[in-house]
Amino acid sequence: MAPCEWAFYMEGYRQREEEAWLRTRTIYTLMYNINVDKHHQMSPAELMPLPCDERNEKHREAGKAKYLTDEEREKIIALYKARC
Repeated sequence: MAPCEWAFYMEGYRQREEEAWLRTRTIYTLMYNINVDKHHQMSPAELMPLPCDERNEKHREAGKAKYLTDEEREKIIALYKARC
């Protein structure tokens, strides 16, 4: 496995772990909020802060997802092939 392939593999692993923690936090928040008064309910980030919250907030602030054109996709593929 080339170093760049390993980096992509590890990035995918990090994303899967992050998504698992976000799901866990959502379930935990739902269980908590069901069992407390409306005045004491909390958001998921307040109840269980995660290291990925800051990174995700930056992505949300950056705006909506940008859809790539066919030309941009080809450039990205060429860059990937050049690195590996």
